Amino acid sequence: MGPGVVTEGEVLGKPADRTEARAMLKRLQGRWHLVLTGVALRPPNGDTLHAVESTRVLFAELTPEQIDWYAETGEPDDKAGAYAVQGLGALFVSEIDGNYSNVVGLPLPTVRQLFEGAGSDVRAFRRA
Repeated sequence: MGPGVVTEGEVLGKPADRTEARAMLKRLQGRWHLVLTGVALRPPNGDTLHAVESTRVLFAELTPEQIDWYAETGEPDDKAGAYAVQGLGALFVSEIDGNYSNVVGLPLPTVRQLFEGAGSDVRAFRRA
């Protein structure tokens, strides 16, 4: 599971369709929201370590035409909150307060910290 987008106390998951994507974008536009991601690491010989990363994101004011255009790109279809900061959605992100990689989907500094907490160095893991 990727990050969760929270606005006005409600978690916005992935939109069911383009109509729901438009509605989510309308809710986010012109305001701050939170992106929350939970990460857990279970070392072979230890207790599970976990953390939740929180990042604030400010969305720009959008016109109805911009919302329609972005929804029709298809990019929002499988994204929590109906946008991808690493894609075309970046056009509409005015400010990020916190960890960018958290908004993308995996807070890498948090992962590194969990590995360190488990007594491992994340640099020891690499592609074969």
